[in-house]
Amino acid sequence: MGITRVINAIAHLRAVPDLRPLRILLIRLGIIALVFTLQRFLFVLLNSSAFPDPPASLFIGGIRFDLSAIAWLFLPWVVAFLVNPYPGPAFAKVQKGLFHLSSAVCFFLNCIDLEYYKFTLKRSTADLFGIATGGTDMAHLAPLFLVDYWYVVVAFLASMAIAVLGYRWTVRPAGTESSRPWWAWRSLAVAIIVLLGRGGLQYIP
Repeated sequence: MGITRVINAIAHLRAVPDLRPLRILLIRLGIIALVFTLQRFLFVLLNSSAFPDPPASLFIGGIRFDLSAIAWLFLPWVVAFLVNPYPGPAFAKVQKGLFHLSSAVCFFLNCIDLEYYKFTLKRSTADLFGIATGGTDMAHLAPLFLVDYWYVVVAFLASMAIAVLGYRWTVRPAGTESSRPWWAWRSLAVAIIVLLGRGGLQYIP
């Protein structure tokens, strides 16, 4: 009996860490990064007069900034996922809500910029919310914007659909066995999120 316990202990120590939760986390954030890239292509296409001949570095470099933004915007969901990657029904709803709320916010701003850029020649900032809440004009103009720029609405809905389908695709049944060792994939996840949030290994984030 003692020998059996020793053999089992050695086998456990030599076992490959279970990285399935980390794979789920990276796939979900990767899907968001893919949508960001598609939105960038659409942005350049709709603003081709301002970007007549965009270099490939524009898109490659943009991915770096996208990943940094995603690491920060989805931090609440990442923390919830680190707490429990295979939650029960109640906490699963909380996680899904955090994920899709972050998706909706960043997709909304990206899609607004598809046409907003033409008027300001800059990406939207906090002043956009000041304009939206500063009076009743926005409420009256919103229906006209939806009609004139219907393709922006379509782009937003399509982006959300990709995020929702991607999230469902990676859902695992509740109550799945815990990943062992519990700290292995979490340590890697934290290191990756910090690296993405900083934008690389350079001295200044």
